[in-house]
This record gives sequence, structure tokens and C-alpha cells, in this order.
Amino acid sequence: MDIFGIVINYNRKDKTYSIDEEEIEDQSVTRIMDAFSIHHALQEGNKLSPSVFLEKRKSSGTENIHGIIQPYKISM
Repeated sequence: MDIFGIVINYNRKDKTYSIDEEEIEDQSVTRIMDAFSIHHALQEGNKLSPSVFLEKRKSSGTENIHGIIQPYKISM
């Protein structure tokens, strides 16, 4: 299966999915995967240890990035 240029392999014997990260050429996809890995690790850390506290903070503004980039794409 190919999603966003990422090939996801299914192993029928083990009933597991895997991604060969060495085949990913798009750096933005690699960054997304890194961010997801960090997010997942923090979530698991919160479940396992009450000593990990995430600070409450305002959004960094990334929710607006699409609206900022879109006019540049249209003008090109």
C-alpha cells in the first residue's frame, strides 16, 4: 500500500505493518514521521510514568501554515 509516497508493507505471518524508512526520499515526510514518533513516545510516557509533565502552552501557529503558503503556491 502506498500512502503519501510511503510504502506500507503487511506481513501476513506476523499480522504486522511496517514502513521501510530508508526508502523515504521526501524530507517533509521524514519530518512528519519524526514528529509522530515523538508525540507517540510522549503519550506512552504519560501512561507509564507520572513524573513526565507536559507544559500547557499556546499553539505555535502551525494551524495557520496552510493559509499562509496557499497564496504563494497560487502566484507561482
